[in-house]
Amino acid sequence: MSEVKMLEDNLEAARKQAEFHKKLIRLTENPDFKELIIDGFIIAECARYTGLSVNLDVPADIRENSALFAKSTALLAQWIDRNLSLTQSAQEDIVMLEGELTLARQEEIQEEMNNA
Repeated sequence: MSEVKMLEDNLEAARKQAEFHKKLIRLTENPDFKELIIDGFIIAECARYTGLSVNLDVPADIRENSALFAKSTALLAQWIDRNLSLTQSAQEDIVMLEGELTLARQEEIQEEMNNA
């Protein structure tokens, strides 16, 4: 694979990540999403299920299911946080990759002219 093709592929991937980032920002800034998913599901329900998972007055199977549910809500929160931070770097990479791609294309043209 040529350097130009590799840079084009990387630039396309970075652009997709940047678009994903924009969508995720819009979603997390939506007041309904914040109220229902972040505050209601991730925070309140996770706390409730964490409490149930250690409550010895609750049957063992319910404690076990509650622990699994609490873990899944925590994983969603981690996924959102991780993707918010990772996709931010994609936006920064676009500028760098565009510059590298321009240079690689110029070098490729220069090589073709030298070989002609």
